[in-house]
Amino acid sequence: MIANIRIHSIFILFFLSLSFYGCNKNNTAPIIPVENFFRKPDKTSFQISPGGNYISYLAPWKGYMNLFITHERENDSTRISNSDNGDIQKYFWKNDSTIIFLKSIENSEKKILSAVDINIKSEKVLIDSGDTDIKIINMLKNNDSEILVSLNERDKRIFDVYNLNIRSGKLTMTERNPGNITWWFTDNEGSIRIAVTSDGVNSGLLYRKNEEHKFKPVLQTNFKNFIEPVAFTNDNKNIYAITNINRDKSALIEYDLENNKEVREIFNHYEVDLDWAFTSEISNEVCGVSFTTWKKEFKFFCGDWEKAYVNISKKLPGRIISFVNSDSKEETFLIKTLSDKTPGEYYTYNIRSRNLKKLADISPWIDENLMSDMKPISFKSRDGLTIHGYLTVPKGKKALKLPVVVYVHEGPWQRNVWEFNSEVQFLANRGYAVLQINFRGSTGYGKDFWMAGFNQWGLKMQDDITDGVNWIIDQNIADKNRIAVFGKSYGGYAALMGLALSPELYKCGISFSGILNVADLVESIPPQYEPFRDMMYEMVGNPVDNKTELQNVSPSFLIDKFKDPILIAHGDKDQRVKKYEVDRFAAALSTRNVPVNYLIQKNEGHSFKNQKNKYELYGEVEKFLLKYLKGQKKL
Repeated sequence: MIANIRIHSIFILFFLSLSFYGCNKNNTAPIIPVENFFRKPDKTSFQISPGGNYISYLAPWKGYMNLFITHERENDSTRISNSDNGDIQKYFWKNDSTIIFLKSIENSEKKILSAVDINIKSEKVLIDSGDTDIKIINMLKNNDSEILVSLNERDKRIFDVYNLNIRSGKLTMTERNPGNITWWFTDNEGSIRIAVTSDGVNSGLLYRKNEEHKFKPVLQTNFKNFIEPVAFTNDNKNIYAITNINRDKSALIEYDLENNKEVREIFNHYEVDLDWAFTSEISNEVCGVSFTTWKKEFKFFCGDWEKAYVNISKKLPGRIISFVNSDSKEETFLIKTLSDKTPGEYYTYNIRSRNLKKLADISPWIDENLMSDMKPISFKSRDGLTIHGYLTVPKGKKALKLPVVVYVHEGPWQRNVWEFNSEVQFLANRGYAVLQINFRGSTGYGKDFWMAGFNQWGLKMQDDITDGVNWIIDQNIADKNRIAVFGKSYGGYAALMGLALSPELYKCGISFSGILNVADLVESIPPQYEPFRDMMYEMVGNPVDNKTELQNVSPSFLIDKFKDPILIAHGDKDQRVKKYEVDRFAAALSTRNVPVNYLIQKNEGHSFKNQKNKYELYGEVEKFLLKYLKGQKKL
C-alpha cells in the first residue's frame, strides 16, 4: 500500500580523497568539511521495476534531484527527468515502461505530478497544481492507463478522489468528500472501500462492501485511539490494521469490518508501538512489521522474507536492513541499509540465488570509520517517568567532562531514532557530545507516554529536557559550563524555552525556525489541516480559552528572561513563524543586550532546502559553538 495515513555564503565542494582523512594517534577524527555532512546524496530512493529489468533512483542534476534508470545487467545510467526548478520528492513505477513522479517547485507550495516513458524519455505533466495539494492513493497495478489520486482543488480543507488517466491527463472525480473524510483506502482490486473520518477530535471508519454500496459507519473513536488500515485480506473481506484501541502499545490485528469486531491480534511489542506493517503484493498476506526499541527491528510472518532478512543480516552485520520494494514475482528485492555512522547503501537481493548485489553508497564521501557511535541512554524524570534517548560521544574521546550540545527533535510528536543524523555527526566531529532526548509527548512509546505531553509545551516536556541535562551533568559526561541547546521548529522552540527557563544550565543556544508564539501557531493552521484544529486545541491549548497559559510558554512573551547568547536562523518565506515576528523578537533581545546572531535566508521556508544555504547555516553554527563552547578548532 502506498500511503501511511497516521495522524499525526560560499558554495564550496571539497573533492578530497577520503583516504586523506585518517584518525590521528589519539584515535580522534580530523575535522571534516561542513559540506560533506549536508550534501545531497549522490544516489538515493532506489526502486526496482515490476519486471525486474530496471533500477531507478534519484540523483542531482542542475542542483535538483532527478530520475535516473539503469538496466539491471548494465552499468550505464540514463537520466529520464528534466527538473531544473525543484526536487522530485516521490515516484512510483506504474508499469515496466512508465514512472509517475511528484516534484515540489522551489520557493513555493506548488507541486507537479508527471509521468515519464522510460523508453523514449518523454515527460508529460499530469497535474500542475498551483496551490492544490496532491496525494496518490493507489497506482492501480492492474490498469495500465489510470491511477487514483486525491486533491483539495474544490475546497482547500478537504480532499476528493479522482481517477487520473495518465495518457490523456483527464481527471474524473469518483468520490466527493462530504467534508469529514481525511483519507481514502482501497481494497486489493483498487476499489475505494474504506474512508477515514475526523471532526478534529473524533475519528472513525466508514466501510462499504463494494463501490455500488453506500458507506456505513463501522467504528468511532477519539483521536487518542486509532485504527490504521494496512491492507485488505486476500478475500477482500477483512483488513489488517495497526491499532492502539483497548491497549497502550499499538498492535497488528485482523479486523472484521462487516461485523465490526477484532478477529485476532497478530503481533504486539510490550515496550514500544509498531511503526508499520508490509504485505505481499502476490498473496496479499501481511509478511512483517517493524518497530523501534533503541533501534529499528522486524518481525516476519512470511518464511521467504524472514530467510532473506536473516541471510542479508549475516552478510551486512551492524546494519539496519529494510525491504524497499520488489519485482512483481517477489524474487528480487531492493534493499536499503543504514547505521548510526553511515546514511547507508542500496542492494538488490535475489531470494532464489541468495545473490546480494551492491548498487550504490548513498553518500560515499562519508567514511563511517571517522563517525561517532550513537548509544541509547535512559533516565528518570522528576516525576518518575522513564525517558529514553541517545548519546553520541566524539570519536576517540572519553565520556568525561565534555562540551555538550542538547539536540532537541522536531515535531514534537516524533522521536529520535538510531540512524545516521547529519547534524549529530557534524557536531560530534567538532568535538561536542550530543544528547538527544525523547521527552514525553514523543511518539513510539505508547499512548500514555504520548498523552503525557498534552498541554505541556514549555512545562513537563521542557522539564524532561532539563532533567536530561542534569542527568548528563551528574554522570560527569558534561562540562557543566559548556552546554548548548539546539533545535529546529519545535526543537528551536524548546531551545529558546530552555534558555529562558534554565539559563544557568546553558552557555548558549541555537533556534532554527523556532516557534515563538504558541497561540499564533495553533490559530494559523493551514486549510488542509483544518479538520484537526480541535485536536490541536486539546493537545496544545486553545488560543482563546488558554491564551494566558500559552503566552506563559511562548518565547515572544519571555523576553526579560533571556541572558545567554542566541543564534537564530530563519527563512523569510516561513509560513508557520513569520519573519516580522522573528525580526521583532531578535530586536527585543538585542535591546536587552542579549548577544544575538541573526541569520535570515531569502526564499527559504520553515526548513532550508537550498544546499548553499544549508552550508552557510552550519558554518555559522560551527563558529557560534566554537566561540561559546570552545569545541574542536578547525584545522
